[in-house]
Amino acid sequence: TTGQDDHPDWGQGIHARRQRANTIRPAIADPRLRLLRGLSLALGAVMLAGAIALFAFPTDLGRHWPWPLTTLLAQALAAWIAMIAAALLWCAYDLRRTHEALIPYATLGAWCLALLALPVLHAGELTRTGAPLLTYLCALVALTALAGLGVARAGRHASV
Repeated sequence: TTGQDDHPDWGQGIHARRQRANTIRPAIADPRLRLLRGLSLALGAVMLAGAIALFAFPTDLGRHWPWPLTTLLAQALAAWIAMIAAALLWCAYDLRRTHEALIPYATLGAWCLALLALPVLHAGELTRTGAPLLTYLCALVALTALAGLGVARAGRHASV
């Protein structure tokens, strides 16, 4: 005999559990999140590649940072960038409902605003301006815009 014969409600229990899971977590993402998820995938992938490169080559790439980086600081920074990249990649993969975007993208926005303030607050410590500083600022502005889009998408949940 099979285990199902001994427990006739076993199949119904699995079916009920699957039905609850479907109502709790939709299988298909809200179409309003398509742009947000696509941008998160692109920026997350670029950030992850940059984090891996910075971790693997901290001295070479650290020379192109707007302020001096030691090898250890460059690798710590790479780990931080990888953490943000992982969050973006997870959002690209797993966001299903608009309200789920609030916490990760509000966090990203706060992180970006703090990092955008660094060149202003520590202008005397900048050793490389021009392309390194412009790249840094453009990357953070792009991430801030992504964060704004994420928070805006989450905010629409309340009115829909």
